[in-house]
Amino acid sequence: MRNVTRAAADGQIDPVVGRDAEIDVLLEILASRRRSSPILVGERGTGRTAIVEGLAQRIADGNAPSELAERQIFSVDPAQIGAWVKTKPSLADLASAAEESDSASRAILFLDDLAEILAAAAKAGAVNAAAMLTRVLEHSSLQCIASCTPAEFRELTQTSPRLAECFRVVHVRPLDEKGTLAVLQARRASLEKFHGVAYTDEALEFAVKASASYLPADPLPEKALELLDAAGARAKLSRGTPPPEIAELQKRLRFIAHRLEAAVANHEFEKARFYSDEERKERESLRAALERLKIEDPSAATVGRREIEAVIAG
Repeated sequence: MRNVTRAAADGQIDPVVGRDAEIDVLLEILASRRRSSPILVGERGTGRTAIVEGLAQRIADGNAPSELAERQIFSVDPAQIGAWVKTKPSLADLASAAEESDSASRAILFLDDLAEILAAAAKAGAVNAAAMLTRVLEHSSLQCIASCTPAEFRELTQTSPRLAECFRVVHVRPLDEKGTLAVLQARRASLEKFHGVAYTDEALEFAVKASASYLPADPLPEKALELLDAAGARAKLSRGTPPPEIAELQKRLRFIAHRLEAAVANHEFEKARFYSDEERKERESLRAALERLKIEDPSAATVGRREIEAVIAG
């Protein structure tokens, strides 16, 4: 299982913007005495997982209420559920098994795509996985955050009506174009670092407009992010494979940049200063190597409107 709270503390979570209202509702539900397990109901691509990551970031940053300050959010994979069902007698054991140092009372299980997880449990031998989950939520202190689509939620609650009584629904609607642009601006730096390119402002704005015009069936913000990602990947691949010396320097630079982000996120400012100096040295080494080998700086590649249009055209 992935410890989402720890990932947030380590600076591994992308910024979450435009979802403060949903995160606030999650906090209220988790702090409640009754029906304290929320379920995020929204189409895939609307940002359900990002909302949970935003909650984990608040906890990691110390911006959560005191009763939730020490909680750890663990994302449960359907494959893990299938393996667990064959050996464990109750779902509560899964929380205890999340990590030896974390007790079940501190763990919050994130059941991303609840329908898929219940299907995996049934396939592994659970006679009625939904009823099992219902019993655990009704008769233990275990808390879960689940997610599913509106159609899946209707089907689950029709076949297992008590499931609706265990969860409190948080509706997740697609962001509008303004909100989606804010998401793209927040994710821009991580996409640029991953692909080694620079995105123009026009690229971000066109990705939002194009998503709404040419891909109306897919929800925002995911489809706009996919356009940027695909355009960045295409630009990266068009440059070909760099020489081993350049590839090694780029790898080292990415490693240092990741360590720097983690140090800043954890308020370890001595480490941050050290990695900042190391990053500057590595960038200088990369620049010198590029000049010596007469290779164009890969970071000079730019993704603009034309590159987005090429992705849409296929």
